[in-house]
Amino acid sequence: MTLQGGPRPRLPFKAALRAYWPWLSGLVVCSGVIFLVPGAAAHFQWIAALFLVSALAAAWPWLRKDAPYTFWVFACGLWLCLGLVFPALGALLQWLFVRLR
Repeated sequence: MTLQGGPRPRLPFKAALRAYWPWLSGLVVCSGVIFLVPGAAAHFQWIAALFLVSALAAAWPWLRKDAPYTFWVFACGLWLCLGLVFPALGALLQWLFVRLR
């Protein structure tokens, strides 16, 4: 039982994921830029700023105390998995473009 103005209960993980999935899209965009855009490593300051903004956006539902901590753990796992998927996708695209020439 909470008093008015007291802390709100957090959403369950599945409900939080359904409600706040757009907040995770920044991680996908950031990973895509880092791993798929040629020459992105030359602009470290911009990439670092993009990463910090996307990480803050992904953490925002947890920081606002609406989503459980598992939402943030899922966001971190998503970031790590995208670090494996996008380089493989980039290598596949590069192989296809070289093969089709």
